Amino acid sequence: MIGQEEEEEEEDDSLPLDETIRSFLRPFTAVLREARDARLRGHVEERVFHHLMRQSDVGIAYDEVRKRLNSLRGKYLVFEFFVLAGRRRRGGRSGNRRGGG
Repeated sequence: MIGQEEEEEEEDDSLPLDETIRSFLRPFTAVLREARDARLRGHVEERVFHHLMRQSDVGIAYDEVRKRLNSLRGKYLVFEFFVLAGRRRRGGRSGNRRGGG
C-alpha cells in the first residue's frame, strides 16, 4: 500500500503526459518550422516523428497498410513492365516484317 501511495504522489508532482511529450518534441518541431536545410528537416522528420509514429498502434497499422500497398505496387509495376515489353516486342517484329517485305 505504501508503494502505491508513493506512486500517486510522484504522478502528482510530474508533468501531465501530454505536456511531457510536447516539451520533448518542442526542439524538433522548431527545427521543422525554422530550419532552411531540407536534409536536416528530413532527418528530424524520419528519425524522430516517423520513428515515434511507428511505435503507436495507429502507426503500426499504417505501416502494415503501406507495406502491403508497396508490395502490390511493386507487383503491378513488374506486371506493367512485362506487358509493355511484350507490346514493344510485337511492335518491333511487325515493324521488321513490314520493312523487310
